[in-house]
Amino acid sequence: MKHFALLALCSVWFLSACSKENLVPENTQLVEISDISTYNQKLASGVSIVFYHATWCTKCASQRPAVENLVGKSEFNAVFFGQVDYEKNTNIVNQADVVGFPTILIFKDGVEKARYEGVGHSQSTLEARLKELL
Repeated sequence: MKHFALLALCSVWFLSACSKENLVPENTQLVEISDISTYNQKLASGVSIVFYHATWCTKCASQRPAVENLVGKSEFNAVFFGQVDYEKNTNIVNQADVVGFPTILIFKDGVEKARYEGVGHSQSTLEARLKELL
């Protein structure tokens, strides 16, 4: 009986951790990119940062603030801040060669200049890279 209870508890924990609840805040300041032509247009000139995520991904949710906290800073007024939802835009994800989530790419004039995969990338790291490119 003890093993059954433990198994049931672990199953509930696992299913809740893997549920497809939307972990993307409704008030996000990142521009949602939903088609390939807009994606190519936005990245063509200037400096851009794009956050590739899945809405159910807890790691994506934990990495998101490092990107979102840069939006609105006066020194980054010229930077385009976008996001791409993996499940809705696989063609964009494939073009960018994104294989895991979260992934943050920084572009200058359409050329990838930095790639940050997984979690643990600080706001200051991203900020420093953007400043180098401006």
